[in-house]
Amino acid sequence: MSHVHRTLSTIASLKDRAYMLKKVRSFFEEREVLELDCPILNSTANIDDSIDPIKVKFCESKIGYLHTSPELFMKKLLARGIGDSYFLGHVFRDHEKGEHHHTEFTMVEWYRQKLDYPALINETIDFVKLFVDVNQIQTFSYREILLEKTGIDYVDASLQELKDYVQENLNFKVDLSKESYTDLLIIIFTEKVEPCFEKYELVVLKDYPKDQSALAKLQIIEGVEVAKRFELYYRGIELANGYDELVGDQELYERYIASNKKRELLNKEVLPIDEQFIAANAELPQCTGVAVGFDRLMMLRHNNSSIHSTMALVD
Repeated sequence: MSHVHRTLSTIASLKDRAYMLKKVRSFFEEREVLELDCPILNSTANIDDSIDPIKVKFCESKIGYLHTSPELFMKKLLARGIGDSYFLGHVFRDHEKGEHHHTEFTMVEWYRQKLDYPALINETIDFVKLFVDVNQIQTFSYREILLEKTGIDYVDASLQELKDYVQENLNFKVDLSKESYTDLLIIIFTEKVEPCFEKYELVVLKDYPKDQSALAKLQIIEGVEVAKRFELYYRGIELANGYDELVGDQELYERYIASNKKRELLNKEVLPIDEQFIAANAELPQCTGVAVGFDRLMMLRHNNSSIHSTMALVD
């Protein structure tokens, strides 16, 4: 019997899950944020070199993708004037395995025109407080915490310096000649910095390197261009990923092209670009957005080590 089967949810945890789903909806209703019922099956997919969609065939010859996030649908509606809105439901990501991952999981994603970037961070913290007690909050910029824990200032460090650091400090059996600067930085941060977050209650990590901007805006801070992106960690568990959202079509298109090139290098499928989404992003109002893992919050709420313990898994 697998570990997943050993940690299947109890009736009590499923009842509490239903209770928290109601709490989430009340949270947004009180803030006058509209719930959107997003389609799961789409003709295109979010393009991200680190996230793999599940491709499906239907109606004999048509090809589609189960959404990895409701972002494409929600931003198209934002461009049409839907206003502040949220999604609460299932998303799908291939090759997701582990105690904190599952191929099908529950995501809460929302977009706010009425809240700026700092206000969205505060609202996300309030959301987390629905599930767990938060008494202490530590805020770090990516650059400062990386420098503190590794001595690396990514603004000045060379590619060779990153390779040397990995070879000297990490037990990584990979061909470093094939790893990019960004890949090495992510490896170092994941292995040497993120474990340090376990000693803190809630961590707000912000101001990412511009090469890790995803769909976030860029801004200049102390002479350095950084992404207006944040993540939340609770006791070392990553919970949320949020942006001051990128507005415009050309830069979005260029980022998608770059992501597809990276996917090709990784021997992954090059994904079709949603031209309607590109066009909609040119009309996107100024907004902020964040996605939060519901199952991980439930896991923390019940003091468990696996998300499977609070998911509706009965097989």
